[in-house]
Amino acid sequence: MLRYYKILVGNKYAVSEYSYSSICEIAIGSVVEVEYGKRSVKNCTYYGICVCECGQEPGYVIKPIINVFNYVIDAKLIEFAKAVASYNLVSIGSIIEMILPSSVLKYKPLGLTYNVDGYVVSLDQLLKDGYRRSKLEKLEIAKNCIDQFEAHEITFSQDQNESIHEIEMLKNTCLLEGATGSGKTLVALKGACAHIKNTIDNQHGQKNFGHATASDQCANQECFLKSGINHDEKHIHFAQDKLAERCEGKILIITPEVSLGRNWAEIIHRHFGHFSCFYHYKVSDLYKSSVFDWAMSDQSGIIIGARSALFLPYKNLKMIIIDEEHSSSLKQERYPRYHARDMAILRAKAEGIPCLLLSATPSLETQYNVELGKYDYTKLLRKPEHGHASFEFVKQDKTQILSPVIVSQMHEAFENGRQVLLFLNRKGYAPYCICNSCNSVLRCCGCDVPQIFYSNHMVVCHKCSSTKKLPVVCPSCKNTTTWKFHGVGIEKLLEFTQEMFPEKIIKAVTSQTKEIDEYIEDLNNKKIDCLIATQVLAQGHDFKNISLAVIVDADMGLNSPDFRSSERMLQLWQQIRGRSARHDCPGKLIVQGLSQENRFIQLFNAPDPSKQLMEERRACGWPPFSKCAFIIVKSKHYKQAQVYFGKEIFHKLANSSKAGDIEFYGPLYIGKQDYVHEWRFLIKVPRNKRIDSVMHRIIGQLPKMAQISIEFEVDPYTFT
Repeated sequence: MLRYYKILVGNKYAVSEYSYSSICEIAIGSVVEVEYGKRSVKNCTYYGICVCECGQEPGYVIKPIINVFNYVIDAKLIEFAKAVASYNLVSIGSIIEMILPSSVLKYKPLGLTYNVDGYVVSLDQLLKDGYRRSKLEKLEIAKNCIDQFEAHEITFSQDQNESIHEIEMLKNTCLLEGATGSGKTLVALKGACAHIKNTIDNQHGQKNFGHATASDQCANQECFLKSGINHDEKHIHFAQDKLAERCEGKILIITPEVSLGRNWAEIIHRHFGHFSCFYHYKVSDLYKSSVFDWAMSDQSGIIIGARSALFLPYKNLKMIIIDEEHSSSLKQERYPRYHARDMAILRAKAEGIPCLLLSATPSLETQYNVELGKYDYTKLLRKPEHGHASFEFVKQDKTQILSPVIVSQMHEAFENGRQVLLFLNRKGYAPYCICNSCNSVLRCCGCDVPQIFYSNHMVVCHKCSSTKKLPVVCPSCKNTTTWKFHGVGIEKLLEFTQEMFPEKIIKAVTSQTKEIDEYIEDLNNKKIDCLIATQVLAQGHDFKNISLAVIVDADMGLNSPDFRSSERMLQLWQQIRGRSARHDCPGKLIVQGLSQENRFIQLFNAPDPSKQLMEERRACGWPPFSKCAFIIVKSKHYKQAQVYFGKEIFHKLANSSKAGDIEFYGPLYIGKQDYVHEWRFLIKVPRNKRIDSVMHRIIGQLPKMAQISIEFEVDPYTFT
């Protein structure tokens, strides 16, 4: 006898539940494999979640369920997925696709830790060392490493202990604010452990904690050395009788940059003797499948991930930590669009667990929610030993990439045995290639934006990622030509710095650098004298010997029409300032720009710049004092989209605005990407109204038009 079930399919075009049949009874919440679409089964099978059983035969021919997995998704996660889809105006299928990644479920999972030559080694490290599945399956899986969170005794200051206690008692969303170098990471971890811990007394009916022996401490230290992590005795304080705190549950840590995840993992391993697992685009599908299986298991531990890790189906999740909550990298700009910080708070509420936000430079939205009492708040007062890095503005020299003043101070830093960080948020060698024949700029034909020249003689469009060799013939004048390169990219800055300091070891890092973890480790081990980086290293990293940080092009982005630009620049500069003056090293921030009279430089030196920015937002009625959303119209035909705006959207929005609760601006032409033109229409509503409800009302009025696609973005972070 056939049974009929409603399935949420993991496909971005799936907008609701669909009926499927099965000859067997299926538990509600089961993960299944089904056919979706009109193509053959071989090409269009997707994973989905069984949400309910149909009471009777639907009355039409429906497709069968192909496969049923041993995973069962909790009802709270399904409701969370529906809430995310509804709020962000995306299909429910696109959210299910993140919960059940197709690239993950096709692999048989492996264990996350193994015994190798008497040492416990993580699966992540073994895969990096070139271990194959066949070899891994022969190894003994290690016990009580991933699923046991042991916190060694660490010395904390009074204000740190107060924050730890507040986190221990946490029930809602909380902001943990603290200056760079104040110990937010350790406080958050210790507080999370205290919050979810279940002692051995509760687990095994014992009355006292077990005490670690001296041999246990030696084994832990050998494990640290084996893992390649520096064992700094100054920052580890083992009590004579170490207390082991075991946690039953999982802690999820979301970081805006992958490299920050490694920093968290090192701290967790060094101070807590615990392996973390990772979930982001840089780890293999085989490893992800093992993490997915662990997430669905009863095991306890810590997972560090990017935005997508928020949607894994965790069993027994106890706390979510958002590192650098102010970072714009937490906002996903491609479909499905969402903000990981806001969705983490939503998931924490759905799970009935706390969400901890960490930042030295909190976003204005978070600060405002603290003021309103919606978020709890705790602050670390401790500052670096030498105080914050001093600030100096240096006027840019037109004849050199770096001013002589900066070169001189770099010499001084090197002579004192210190290291230097140079920041330039521009990839490649030069941002513009100009034809010597017609003076036209080389542009991407699909996106109409300047292509960036790299030192390997390749040109790259950073909008669509198309890459090709520098052409011999100019696309504009059709003549054989040579090119002149205008502007400074990170590769050109590296070349200049190496010429100025030929005896020093200098490296450059961007988000595309494969050796980024290696370079960070080399910098901390004093194997690198100077590191040149984009903003990928601007936040979160703990560099012990940096005495000089330099922002090379301070004017970049200062004249943006985006109302968030001042806030982003303020956060970026303060974060870069915090990479120096850490531990026992004094520090200095040098900003190189065209004019010291720039309004933003005055704002940066103000006693409370965030308060000033908040008042400006209040006066103009921009978030957090209102809510915004975009209507995004895309078409391969420029005029067709103009017609749609002129005849369809404009008068409908004009009618909607008569209610007095909507302001609209636009249309704004964004440009084209991959030959598709894009316009955006901005909707603004008062803070006390639900932006998603308003948008759903507008969506119902928007007509469909051939060759026009419409998307939406709620709470946009970029307005240009």
